[in-house]
Amino acid sequence: MNDKERAAFEAMKLFGKTEERFISEAASTKAACSDGGRERSTMKGKKFLTGLAAAAVITALACSAAALTVGGLASMRERYNELETELNVPDELPRADIEKNGVEITSPAADEYAKNSDDFTEDEHEPVPVNEDEFGPGEVRLTSVVATNHSFDFTMELNTEGLGIPDGMPEGNKDGSYYIDAFLYLLGDDGERKVVAIFDCKNMARDGNIMTFAANSTGLAEAASGGCVITFGDIWFIKYTENEDGEFSKDREVVANIGREIELNADEFPPMESRYSTENATIREISFSVELCPSSLILTADENHELDELMDIFNTSRLELTLKDGTVLSDMRADFTPGKQRLISGGAVGEDRIRFDFATLVDVDEIESVRVDGVEIALG
Repeated sequence: MNDKERAAFEAMKLFGKTEERFISEAASTKAACSDGGRERSTMKGKKFLTGLAAAAVITALACSAAALTVGGLASMRERYNELETELNVPDELPRADIEKNGVEITSPAADEYAKNSDDFTEDEHEPVPVNEDEFGPGEVRLTSVVATNHSFDFTMELNTEGLGIPDGMPEGNKDGSYYIDAFLYLLGDDGERKVVAIFDCKNMARDGNIMTFAANSTGLAEAASGGCVITFGDIWFIKYTENEDGEFSKDREVVANIGREIELNADEFPPMESRYSTENATIREISFSVELCPSSLILTADENHELDELMDIFNTSRLELTLKDGTVLSDMRADFTPGKQRLISGGAVGEDRIRFDFATLVDVDEIESVRVDGVEIALG
């Protein structure tokens, strides 16, 4: 487990963890946002998302997302393209259609752009304004959401006015990006908060004072539902420092704390559908039911088992996906061959469950069957 993964794990433990029976081992490589950080417990302000029905996707925004900081789903697709390149995801792996399955949340700026675009047709792309409240200094607002049973990804905008964030990247930064600490909480009936995800929340574009971020989650045991809160804390970048021996160290350099949150109803963002095994699969004498989710493959044992047994399956089993065209793609988490193509970015292990997280969102309808440790698993 590297420093980023360990920091993400410690942050999850700090705030109560997703499910206490779950122990993160190889928290996804997407977990960069929690590089040593802790979300602030005192919020300085709130931004509420209310009244969202089925928001329309404005396809005309895709080509202008960076300039106008409006097409949220376009920014999410761009972020996934980056992750796929970083992890060397094979071209043959069928990607889920983010634009089709996500929800675009429009803003007054998006409405104005769409209505004046040559590509805009009132009947087909009538925008649904949701972010109508004043978007003042330090405020945050969602611009899109893509959900599965085991992930909750979103894009958001931040008004940086008054936060003191430099216009250009500070000295020592090499990747040219800012990050924000962000956590997803479920709200209980008594108002109690339970953390269910941490986010890799990366800056994708900047237009004046408006910064667009795309956030990918890790750690959801099941789909987010009902009342939720996303909290935002420190804004930071990775600072590289060279010592007298010519060696570089990486440190987290905080430039601001926004101390904001967004409250939402997760039921208004339906998760992409999963597929399930037609019968249990026996892997190393343990009987599992299987869920193939666009974000993860989840093996759930009939009863609790020793963590070491399940960890061994997680670490040493080969995962194979057979596509409907006959193509077979495979990956083993413990295979760290340089330049190797990846299907798996990480996962989690608990007393009755193993979760392999995919390196991108997968089109599960294009997968014929799954094989784990040589055991064929038929899907319904």
